[in-house]
Amino acid sequence: MKILYLDCFSGISGDMFLAAMLDAGMEFSGFKDQIKKMALPGVELKQSSVRGEGISGTRFEVKVKPAKASHRHLEDIFRVIQKSRLSSSIKDRASAMFQRLAMVEAKVHGTTPQHIHFHEVGAIDSIIDITGAVIALEMMEIKEVYCSEVPLGKGEIQTEHGRLPVPAPATLALLKGFPLHWDSPTGELVTPTGALILSSFCQPHVSAPVFLSDSIGYGYGQRRGIEKPNFLRVCLGDVSSDPQREHISVLETQIDDMNPAIFGYLMELLFQAGAKDVFLTPIIMKKNRPGTLLTVLAEHPVVRKLSHLIFRETTSIGLRISEHGRVMLKRQIKTVSTQLGPAKVKMIELDGQVQLMPEYDECVRLAKKHKLPLKEVYQKVHDASQRL
Repeated sequence: MKILYLDCFSGISGDMFLAAMLDAGMEFSGFKDQIKKMALPGVELKQSSVRGEGISGTRFEVKVKPAKASHRHLEDIFRVIQKSRLSSSIKDRASAMFQRLAMVEAKVHGTTPQHIHFHEVGAIDSIIDITGAVIALEMMEIKEVYCSEVPLGKGEIQTEHGRLPVPAPATLALLKGFPLHWDSPTGELVTPTGALILSSFCQPHVSAPVFLSDSIGYGYGQRRGIEKPNFLRVCLGDVSSDPQREHISVLETQIDDMNPAIFGYLMELLFQAGAKDVFLTPIIMKKNRPGTLLTVLAEHPVVRKLSHLIFRETTSIGLRISEHGRVMLKRQIKTVSTQLGPAKVKMIELDGQVQLMPEYDECVRLAKKHKLPLKEVYQKVHDASQRL
């Protein structure tokens, strides 16, 4: 599975993201062909090599021929995207991103998304940066995106609404839930478009799994006079295909003030929400109070969902989340013939030796169907699997 890691040590903007993807191997001609499908007037895309701060990289620029001063509203941008010859998946994802950006801007400025407008040139830049980000992920076949902590910068910026503090209000609103650095160099390090890309593709507080990096890109931005090199670094790679290795998130919390009957219900909800495993451990907490350690194992994409579920259903006010590697024996499910009918068993392999183990749910099903003790059914399925 192809994944992308965004190292935002010096922030992120739309042009920095696209420049980094080009530097990491995205084909410029193919990208331009996709952008041409939107039939934007007077647009020229430029890719150039840059060597700044001793590191070579790529800069991406959008050149727009001067046009009459005008504005585009959200509906106008939707129309441009939906009338294009882009794939339906790109259209839908890009439109959803613009909708979210407009909703955030509307809330900040106390208006409605329909009244949010973009300056003519700025709108074209935004269309290319936002739609281009979706195109880039599709072209590079990226399935998951992760990011580092985000430095915000500090100081003030000039906007059409006057001077505003850094980060811009919309940027900060888009990055709710993300780990942020406030002690950063002076200047705007993250633009609203950059924040939109992060919050649309990444999950906050979810670390990247261990992966095999096969491409690195440096995308330079347009800023000058800041204290850090002005580039975004990206790493593309594949999660290890070794079936014996997995990377798992572990969520833990200690609870000593909740009705224990709730734990059974909670476990069902956690499994339904995608948890790999859930278990409870009796512990002695501070002041010698008996308590329970709740431990949940899960894959990275569902960590945020499970965290919310735990906070909603329990009295916990804090979670520990850690990333672990684990080694798994090769396994697959087989069906064996038994005296009671077909039954699924788990086949495990180690050093060429195969072991088959009855599946608990299958044994319960057969026990209920034939009204037999579970231990008797388990033995029959076990004997059948050994014959296989």
